[in-house]
Amino acid sequence: MVNQDQLEITRDQLLALVEAGQFEQAVALLKDLHGADQADLLEGLDREAQEAVVALMPPEQLAETLEYLHEELRAEL
Repeated sequence: MVNQDQLEITRDQLLALVEAGQFEQAVALLKDLHGADQADLLEGLDREAQEAVVALMPPEQLAETLEYLHEELRAEL
């Protein structure tokens, strides 16, 4: 897991990518993070962005991320 400062920087980068519609780059940004960090960042996105990012995640990355999502969000996605 990354430290809080790095997580904030990554959150800002992720939001910028999502706002620009660059969902594939957003998935690439997340891929090297721990599943818990990926889940935390994903939970900070709006539903449309969450669905777009999740749809592009490779199965292994998605499985690890889903493991750490809140149960309600995991069921909805």
